Amino acid sequence: MRTGILGGSFDPVHRQHLQLALAALIECCLDEVWFVPVFQAVHKQRVGMLDYHHRRQLLQTGLKDNPRMRICDIEMELGGPSYTFRTLEVLQERYPDRQFFLIIGGDSLAELPTWKNVEQLVKMTEFIVVERPGCERRSPVADAVIHWAPCQLSKISSTQIRSRLVNHDFNLPELDMRVLFEVMLNNHYGCLGPDYLRWLKLVEKQRKRSPEGLQEHMKSVTCLAVRYAIELGVDPRPALIAGMAHDLFRDATDAEIIGLVGNTDFLLTDLEKETPMLAHGPAAAAWLRQVAPEIDSAIISAVKNHTFPVADSPLLTRVLAVADTLDPVRQVAERDALREADLSFAERYQGVLEIKKKSHM
Repeated sequence: MRTGILGGSFDPVHRQHLQLALAALIECCLDEVWFVPVFQAVHKQRVGMLDYHHRRQLLQTGLKDNPRMRICDIEMELGGPSYTFRTLEVLQERYPDRQFFLIIGGDSLAELPTWKNVEQLVKMTEFIVVERPGCERRSPVADAVIHWAPCQLSKISSTQIRSRLVNHDFNLPELDMRVLFEVMLNNHYGCLGPDYLRWLKLVEKQRKRSPEGLQEHMKSVTCLAVRYAIELGVDPRPALIAGMAHDLFRDATDAEIIGLVGNTDFLLTDLEKETPMLAHGPAAAAWLRQVAPEIDSAIISAVKNHTFPVADSPLLTRVLAVADTLDPVRQVAERDALREADLSFAERYQGVLEIKKKSHM
């Protein structure tokens, strides 16, 4: 099988990495591309690099929709500095039925002469160089067999992405939304800041007391809420906290819910009084007030009112209500169709209000 090898730190994986792999797959008729995360970087040593486990998890998330791309953990198995020559030598011994090609970007081609044992390396394999159209096709290493794969690559780099995340800038279309969500959920690169990290830890500790299915729902809702917040051009961190907290007391007893809400000035509707379970939002909001009195009031309002939003609800409440109603984990055809339809957020919200109106009649 014709197999491409794409090495890198993937800190974090982004669209350019996938563009490199896809261009190589198509232009050079590969069967698969193996992503090989470095275990210990040689050329690009950097303080603060995510550990192997976290970089691999992000990479696994980013490759979910690409069945011909997979992760190869060979450099973790080998340990020590990650040298391409050593990696390829072991892979060729282990998989003699595969023809391996090394995939690199056009901007990395100039560094090829600095690679360890490069004279032997060019005799062992062929290279696929993914380059922007118009680049000069010239090899800096004699005898290297190079296949050129033109591609309009994104200009973003992992360094730029990390810099923006450190500054709480989440407007990053170069990151798969699921990857960005995992970055936020784990506070990679310190992207949350101390306040949001503290609130998230409190919420996560409570969330883990919920049944597994409910935990899955809360996480799925949160990912969708973060997506909508970014699409609307607002800070997604409040959506992260509100999403993770909104159903913390969904499975609580009537007594627990009434006890939490009774210590606040929250006014319950007649329906919530009749069926306390429907007041799980106010209960979660009351709990948040207790454990984090300084928390953003917009988060409290969104958690409190997500079950019964109104037309002029604040933006974060609308974001959470839409994400909760249209959560794909629910697997309701009408709601799935509304989520996937080509609509503005305002149109989607109106559809959610109609759904809630019918369900509470």
